[in-house]
Amino acid sequence: MIKEYSIAEGRNQLSNMVHQAEDGAKITLTRRGKPVAVLVSYDAFQRMISSADPNFWHAIQEFRGMTDFTDADLPDAELVSCRDRDSERDFSWRD
Repeated sequence: MIKEYSIAEGRNQLSNMVHQAEDGAKITLTRRGKPVAVLVSYDAFQRMISSADPNFWHAIQEFRGMTDFTDADLPDAELVSCRDRDSERDFSWRD
């Protein structure tokens, strides 16, 4: 659940907002009705920054390592690559 406070309310409610964040609430701070910041627990913040991986290939490999494909009823080849390397396709650069 996301709760919303203006910055002025936030100044008066900081202690309460921190307790809410510790309990799992996500709190949006607004200025003139527009969101400008978010308050989350330290644990939630750590999860966000530790899972932020700019390397897409690493993310795919991590997903493959965490996912059990045994009940997916897929041929083994599909787990290695979705591309059929045995077949070729015609390609030419357009001028």
